[in-house]
Amino acid sequence: MVLRPRDVDAALSDPVAHVVLTAASAHDVDTVVIGGVVRKRDGVLIGVDPAELKRRNAAVRRRVLDHQFR
Repeated sequence: MVLRPRDVDAALSDPVAHVVLTAASAHDVDTVVIGGVVRKRDGVLIGVDPAELKRRNAAVRRRVLDHQFR
């Protein structure tokens, strides 16, 4: 994982500590490689359909809320 440092302290310190201690968001992650496959490059997810993610997220949310309020 490659982080986008927002300030000089983050750039000069341990990036793992930066993530843990400052609770970095997804916007701080520039690149992610999993099992040798690039999954995020230049801050953009690769091979992901945002509309499909939104649809699936809404479906899971409905199931959770329906189950919670039975």
